[in-house]
Amino acid sequence: MTGTAASLGLFLTLMGIGGCAPGTPFKDSDRVRTPYERYQVLRGEKRPKTVTDSFGKEQPALRARLAPLDP
Repeated sequence: MTGTAASLGLFLTLMGIGGCAPGTPFKDSDRVRTPYERYQVLRGEKRPKTVTDSFGKEQPALRARLAPLDP
């Protein structure tokens, strides 16, 4: 019984450590996230995701991304 408990504890520990691996798929800037973004990339109309404000911080480029497409 103690061998099973020890192996279960080891398994849970390894799974916990593996879940804390560096990197996240949500911060990948090269990844296309929506079909609309893919449409814009294929037609050369890719819009910036962030802009630098007057204080030097990056902010989401909401105006550029929500502006209507030029016909």
